[in-house]
Amino acid sequence: MRRCGPSFPFVLAGNATANLTRNLWAFTIIFCGHFPEGTHEFTEEETEDETRGEWYYRQMLGSANLTGGKLFHILAGNLSYQIEHHLFPDLPAHRYGEISEEVREIRERYGIPYNTGPLHKQFGSVVRKIVKLALPPVPGLRSSEPGLDEPAAQARPQKPAAAKTGSRKLTAAKTGARERTAAKTGARERTAAA
Repeated sequence: MRRCGPSFPFVLAGNATANLTRNLWAFTIIFCGHFPEGTHEFTEEETEDETRGEWYYRQMLGSANLTGGKLFHILAGNLSYQIEHHLFPDLPAHRYGEISEEVREIRERYGIPYNTGPLHKQFGSVVRKIVKLALPPVPGLRSSEPGLDEPAAQARPQKPAAAKTGSRKLTAAKTGARERTAAKTGARERTAAA
């Protein structure tokens, strides 16, 4: 390894600046894809025994995109298409832009919001959400975030009505599938016994 000699302080400052810049950029892109207003967080209990359809539904509700030009998407490693990344994690990142219009159309068809916006809007939303969740609620002050006016023990993130309805439909479908499987298994067992 070569020594820097008298330029050591400049090399150290350059490396520190590059590292800090990269970390701040990565933080901004990652948080804007997972935590702006309108994204949902799920508990482990909510994800137990989920079907493939429920998994896709959760990926769509729990992520958001960033808008921008081609250079912006390249600089973001195409993780500005976080919704598509969550839906198709094995797809090469440069393909996310190609499928984003189809994903948006499908979400609109089923009434699932497509959370997207420019970097400054999404990051501002992230900061507001973190501040709301980090500070204790002020009694008597109404908050736009569900559950923040309630005691901590009662506070729970709320899903929008469409998400609750969709969740109930998915749960009902899952229960119906289990009942049909049990009925088929019982019929096979009776046939085998006869």
